[in-house]
Formats: sequence, structure tokens, C-alpha cells
Amino acid sequence: MIQTMKFIHQINQYLLARYPSLWNTKIVWMLCVAFVIHIFFFTVGYFFFQNPKTLQTYDIYDIYYSSAFFIFQIIISLILLVVWLIQLFKNNAFKHFYPMSSLQLFGQFLQFMVIVFACLSFHLSFRLGNYVFANQRYDDATYTHFIHTANKAYPFLPMEAEKYMPDSHYLLNDLYCETDYQEIDSTKPYLLFVNKIYQFYTTYTDSLQLNEEYDYQQYKERVSRKDFIVTRDTENEIIFRYKKDVIDMSDVFVDAYPNLRNFSEVFHVPYDSDISYLDLKKIQTLAYNGKDSVRLPMDGVLNGYVNKLLDSKNEQAIKNIMEQFLQMSDVLKIETNLDTEGWFEKVYRPEANFRIEHFFRKNALESYYDRFDYYEDDGKLKEFYEKFKNETSDYVTLYGYEQHYLSHYYYEIDKLQRILENIEKLRTFFIDDTDTALVVYLWLSVGISLLLLCYRVFSLKSLLLGFVVLNGTSLVIGLFFLIMKFSGVFYQDYQATILIIIIYLSILVTTLFMPYERNKTFASILMNVSVLAFPLVFFLAFLGVDMYQKKQRYSYIDYAYDNHYLVENYNQETLLDWLGVEGLSLVVFLGTLIFVLFYIRVIMRWKATSE
Repeated sequence: MIQTMKFIHQINQYLLARYPSLWNTKIVWMLCVAFVIHIFFFTVGYFFFQNPKTLQTYDIYDIYYSSAFFIFQIIISLILLVVWLIQLFKNNAFKHFYPMSSLQLFGQFLQFMVIVFACLSFHLSFRLGNYVFANQRYDDATYTHFIHTANKAYPFLPMEAEKYMPDSHYLLNDLYCETDYQEIDSTKPYLLFVNKIYQFYTTYTDSLQLNEEYDYQQYKERVSRKDFIVTRDTENEIIFRYKKDVIDMSDVFVDAYPNLRNFSEVFHVPYDSDISYLDLKKIQTLAYNGKDSVRLPMDGVLNGYVNKLLDSKNEQAIKNIMEQFLQMSDVLKIETNLDTEGWFEKVYRPEANFRIEHFFRKNALESYYDRFDYYEDDGKLKEFYEKFKNETSDYVTLYGYEQHYLSHYYYEIDKLQRILENIEKLRTFFIDDTDTALVVYLWLSVGISLLLLCYRVFSLKSLLLGFVVLNGTSLVIGLFFLIMKFSGVFYQDYQATILIIIIYLSILVTTLFMPYERNKTFASILMNVSVLAFPLVFFLAFLGVDMYQKKQRYSYIDYAYDNHYLVENYNQETLLDWLGVEGLSLVVFLGTLIFVLFYIRVIMRWKATSE
């Protein structure tokens, strides 16, 4: 203990003799203590998700903020900052009498900012621990294997009949499936099952060029046509898709019962991934049928894969998929009562032409009445049956069919989805997913550092009066703008922003050119306002430009709604669209540093002036 105290004393003496500013701010010791605590939070973050059950939550980041660790972080940060401020304020002689250049004062401001940031940002180390753990436990090969396994097994987990109906079948030609019974042509071929009806159409397309002015009325007329299906926007045109002729699909669909061959939905696709995540052959020519255009190619590949697997009659290959899936589920601790043989027997039914006649529950406690009947509407059902005289079954609705064939097997599929999503989030570079927290910690550091700089240079009295003036000015501006807005003088938000900027610039220019010797205290109050308000005003300048750009764009669109207008103006990005939250924060942060660097020269000139 004595040796430790002696070592600390020697370091302090060394810093005092050679780097007095570092000694004054206690940055060396504060960073050492903060580093130890950051290591602790990193370790906690690394081991926090060791149990896969902790990955089954809806929002992986809420776990930290709702746990005791977040409260612990706040308490530790407050203790560190209070102890540091006590030590910092002890050296009044250093504050008042030690001569410093403008660069040295700016350096001290940077030290304040680094210390405060280090004492606030323990959550980032916790997230870094999550990131390292996720990329070690669930590396690329493991994570990709999980996704391949889940996507291949998902078609054999019948939980919703809707996903196995004819309109779910991925067709490699340009067809459209009509499911609205009021739009069905009953004189032509259609498929019918309980309260579901399907009629297939060939389609054709038309387009409207966007590289020149076009009439909005043309757009309205085209989308109002009875045979209209959907639009698709490209860079230079709008493509309209229309129904053409009804075709007989009896060679593809024997009936309209839920069928394993119709399944075309990928279970999980990592964000911003490509089709290779399915580990299947890529189909080059794909139709656009109004579904999700990002997942559509993958859905088509999966449907082709399922049909190829069923056509091969390779029972062992299907059992292998099921076994791998159950092994993965055991690793991830997903609750289920499925076993390979029982599962296979319920799903693989070639004698029934692969009809789905057994449905699984999503959890052990799910009852027949836990499933909502999205299709139950007595009025519509009555009209439906009167029109088509449905004689296919006694189940009344697709929901009734599900209910009748609901088995005792269950699998918590939603938890598997959440685990894969949460693993993906944790594997993402931690700065990408903590950018909001990073921005908050950064601006808290800047704000506290600006307060300490003002206290370091000016008196506490000037700082408090500066706060009063700043808040009073804000209140007056707010009331003035409200009055002007109600009176009709100001009717745009960006005009208030311009007013604030003008008032701030007036105060700033006053501090640059006023004679300090006449009233040094008054000048210090205005300087406090100039320093503390700069980041906010700088941000408001960008916000004002953005609001003005949006107003110009929207007013142009309002004018052109029933006239001619250029699409380029509609799609024009505003300043904040281009910068984004992170980009804007970086620009304002760098602007604040540059402002403080140059404004310190003004402060030093004020400080050198006698009262």
C-alpha cells in the first residue's frame, strides 16, 4: 500500500513538473480507472448471452437498459464524475494564476471531453463484449449453417394453412392469382377450398416514362382500370401490370387444399444478404408478381427446392433435414416435442399428394382457441357461399380446417426467428448498432466540457447569469414566434430558425467587437451564451435548410398534383436526408471543436483586458 501511494506521488510530481495541465485535469488517473471499469463491462458483455435463452427476447438491446447493469453504469459514472470534479475544483490557484496559451486552454477542453466520455460510455464496452462473443460463438460458418438448416426445414413445419395455399406457390411465369371472390369470373376455371377461391390470369404491362414531364391524370387513369394489379417504379419509368386472360391451372394444382408443394416462404434472410444464404441454385429468370421484390427470388428458389426434394422421393434426405434442424434447436434451446419419425410421418404424405392434414402448435400451451380467425365474417361468408355454393367441406373457413387438424406437436418458431435476428444484431459491428448511444455520450461529453470550460475561464456568477440569459432569450423567441405565427406574419418553421440564428449571430458579433474594459462582467455573460449555444444553433442552421428544402419540394408537388411536374424534384434529397443523424452529428461536432479553437482567442483577449 505504501509503495502504491509512493508510486502515485512520484507520477503526480512528474506530471506537475513537466505536464502541469495533465496533472491539473487528473486525466491520467481518470483514464486508468475508467479503463479498468471498461474492462469489467466488456467482460460482463462477453458472458451476458452465454445462455441461448437470453437471445429469445424481442429486442436484444432492451435487456441491458432494463437490467441492473444500466443502473450500475449510471451510478459508477456519477461517482467518477463527482470525485473528478472535486479534485479538479480543488486547484483554484492553478485556475486563477497559472498562465496558459489559447492552444493549452483548448487542449484542456479536449481533456475534459475525453475524461467525461470515458466515464459515460461503459455501455459501448458492454456492446463490444457482445460483439466479440457473438462472432466467436456464432462465427460465419455456424451462423450460415443455422440459416440454411432453418430455411430448409421451415416448409416441413406446417403452422399456418395460408402459407400452403395455391396463391403461395411460386410460379416461374408471369401469372397473377386473383383471390377476391367479388372479382372472380365464375364462368371460367377457378379453384375453391372452404372460403378461399383462386383464379389465375396471364398479365401484360404498360409503362409511363419519368425522364420527361408527364401528366398525373394519365397515372390516375391507368391505376383506376378494372384489370389493374400493381405498379413498379424503376429509375426512368413506372411499370403498370394488368390482368389479361384466365387460364386453367388444373395441370399444376389437383385441388385447392393446403399442399406442401405450394410453400414458397423463406424463414430467415440476413439483412442485406443475397441469395447465396439459401445454399441453393439461383434462378435467373424471375417474374414480378407484386410480392416482396427483395425476398421474391429466394422464395422461388425455396419452392423449387421443396418440389425437387418431393419429386426425388428421397425420404432419408428429408429426415436428415429434420434431424439437423432438431439438433440446431437443441443447441439454441428452442422448446419442442418434435421427434424425427413422428414429424416425418405427419408431414411426408405422398399417398395424399402431399396435402397438409396436420398442423403444429407454436408453443406447448397453445389451444384450439388461441388462433385468431382472420377470415370469419358472417356477412361475407354468407355472400361467398350463396355465390359459389361451396360443397368442398364442412370446415366453413380455412381457420376451421386448421383447427380440425391441429396436432399435439409444437415448436416455438417465433423464438427461433428472434434468436437468428438477435445473433445477426450482435454480430454486426458494435459501433453500427450503438451509433445512437455513441451520439448521446458524445454530446453529453461536449456539453459538460463546454460548461467546465466556461467555469474554468469565467466565474461561476457569469456562468449562471449566462444560463439565465440563454433560457430567457429562448423563452422570448418562442413566445414571439407563437404570436407571429398566430397573427400570420410567420407561417413557416424555418423562419423561426432564421430568427434564432440572427439573434445568436448578433450576440456573437457583439462579443467580438465590444470594448471589454467598460463592462467585463457583461461581456463574460454574452461569451457564455456564445459558447454554450453554438452547437444548438449550428444544428438549427442545418435543420432550417432542411425544412426550407422540404417546403420547396412539397409546395411544388402541391402545385403539380393535378398538373405536370418533374419527378426529379419529387425525389430530391434534402440536406438531412443526405447527411443522416450520424453525419449531422459529426459535422456539428467538428464545427463545435473548430469554433471553440478560434473563439478561445477571443476569450484570451477578454481575459487580458483589465476591468
